[in-house]
Amino acid sequence: MRGITIRQLLDFYATLPSMMPHFDPDESTTHDVVRQAIIPMSLQIWSLRSFVVRVHSAKCSKRGTRSSDGLCVVKVLDKELQHKPWRGGGQTVASEQLVWEEEILLEDVAKQEIIQFGLWMGQESLGEVQLKACVCWQGFYGSLTIKDEETFFCVSVRPYDSVHEARAAMSSSMWIPAPCGARSSSILRSSSRPGLLDSGVDAERLEGVLEVRRFSTSSKLTERRRGEDSKPGFAYATCANGGHGRLAQKMVTHAWGNKFSHLLGAVLADALQDATYDGVSRILKQGDTVSLFNKLQSKGKLDVPYWICALCVNQHAGICARPPPTDSTGHAIAPCECTTAKHFDGALSEMNKFDDMMIFLKRTLRQEARENHSDVQLEQVVAIDVDFNLLTRVWCVAELVAARDLHLHQAVQIHSAARRNSCLDKLQILDVREANASFPADKDLVLSKIDDVDDFNLSLQDLMLHRLQSFLHGNEVRAAANICDDVVLGLLTVVL
Repeated sequence: MRGITIRQLLDFYATLPSMMPHFDPDESTTHDVVRQAIIPMSLQIWSLRSFVVRVHSAKCSKRGTRSSDGLCVVKVLDKELQHKPWRGGGQTVASEQLVWEEEILLEDVAKQEIIQFGLWMGQESLGEVQLKACVCWQGFYGSLTIKDEETFFCVSVRPYDSVHEARAAMSSSMWIPAPCGARSSSILRSSSRPGLLDSGVDAERLEGVLEVRRFSTSSKLTERRRGEDSKPGFAYATCANGGHGRLAQKMVTHAWGNKFSHLLGAVLADALQDATYDGVSRILKQGDTVSLFNKLQSKGKLDVPYWICALCVNQHAGICARPPPTDSTGHAIAPCECTTAKHFDGALSEMNKFDDMMIFLKRTLRQEARENHSDVQLEQVVAIDVDFNLLTRVWCVAELVAARDLHLHQAVQIHSAARRNSCLDKLQILDVREANASFPADKDLVLSKIDDVDDFNLSLQDLMLHRLQSFLHGNEVRAAANICDDVVLGLLTVVL
């Protein structure tokens, strides 16, 4: 129940430089990001709310404007005022007399984020005003001044504990128009940023100017009261989901030594159904998460939940307190000081349950598909690094074994067709007995799950050669694939 969506992955990548200033998409590995960002960011459950926003009406001091030209744009910004389109928002055109009728959904907004309202008349911007999410955490109903006492709009912001609740409310909710004459006073201005309603405004003074409605919520996740010395840690996916569960639909197999931008590139390329992930990785390197959002939104892939061990395993229950001195780029790694109990093996370990989890996901998704008359099923995404070292990591091999045994659909993501010679070289000498593991016991555990190692080697070669044949051009590749076919067919004949 720790799926993490494409929407959340985009948000994480956009936030990464502020958490890990030395992050380098060309150098930083997944292991670096786990140690320097994922572990520090997952020490507490995040407070998240979804909001239904309605701009009831506006008043404009500009002469010669027509109501039909009125356009309101609602956005979510981070604390650095960077746009986060994956949080929702949108724009709506006034129907008449600068009155709007549409509601706008904002998804999983954090307390420190900001809701921005912008007013346009035709091609001209009349200004913007920002409202801190923490101010409307329990609901907001009032008017916001844009730039002068004669230009403002009346808004309501209704909070919900989940996106599902907010969407359900949008389809059935009743709303009360705010009087356009109820203008805000100067206390709505922030001393640090013009047009920003600050959370530090005195509550009693604010109540005297605005009609503020307190909306009750029905959160299943209550605030945890812990002692000052208690510092629990969670899986990043648990934090990003506000403590709520989310069933994953795709299991990602990847190596921690891979560049993190390549791992994320492979996942997004899978969602976009691209043959290789080099193109997506280039866009990530440029930091253009907005264009990727637009592409993924157009394909309806933003809410597909993936399971990625780096983000979905609780690292605080294992490795967080024992880091190497530095990451791969030479920057020091500080040990985590959380109080979460560590379990590296046995019943309480989270690192040796991948096969049980895959069985559970397959069974649960199949049952849900029957009930909902859908075709959703568990799939495996194999994110192969540039040097194909994934094929030499014992836990990655173990996940391939489990996927084969469960007859899962396997989507192989490779960086580019230019790496085909390296791929072929690796496959020709592939032997799971030579796979590497950080702990010898891990290798013994994985190999014990394989009944016939030679048969598995052939099956894995066959899988890779046929999955990659579309861009591994040349007679040599086709010949190798045909040889695998002949050998596998021969083995089946002997068995029968």
